[in-house]
Amino acid sequence: MKNLPCGTYTYGMFSRVFANPDPCTGCQNCMAVCSQSHFRKAVPMQAAIRVELDPFSGRHTIVTCRQCEDAPCAASCPADAISVQEPPGVWVIDELRCIRCGACVAACPFGAMIWREPEGQPFKCDMCGGDPKCVRACHFGALQCVILAEDGITGIPPEDLDAMLGRGEPE
Repeated sequence: MKNLPCGTYTYGMFSRVFANPDPCTGCQNCMAVCSQSHFRKAVPMQAAIRVELDPFSGRHTIVTCRQCEDAPCAASCPADAISVQEPPGVWVIDELRCIRCGACVAACPFGAMIWREPEGQPFKCDMCGGDPKCVRACHFGALQCVILAEDGITGIPPEDLDAMLGRGEPE
């Protein structure tokens, strides 16, 4: 299994942010840096990554785009405004082609796309052009950059592989 840093790219590979909720402290630095880098203001609820806090268990849910190979958001778009950007191999929204119908937001099975108000437009993770700022902002190792290659996911540490979550092979 190859461990490729973000920004390393080969045609046909998809990059994505891998979220491990175990070390997540719920600081939401990732959300702040995402909204700041895309919109020049820290509005965490408009970030492409979300940390849903569970104060009772201390285990948080991290929601981010999984960069699906056959992306339901792209398939649902009547304007073909969502396509793979080569490199870094991520699905991006062409704001000029987008008709702002919201079909992509409704189609995402992971709730990773958001609808930005008052702009009235969809938004999703674009991996910051191959160098996701949320990964750099996470000082606890909850976020990592991984590559979805033909031979599976690369870049996930062996201790984080879990076949039940679709990460790694069943034993």
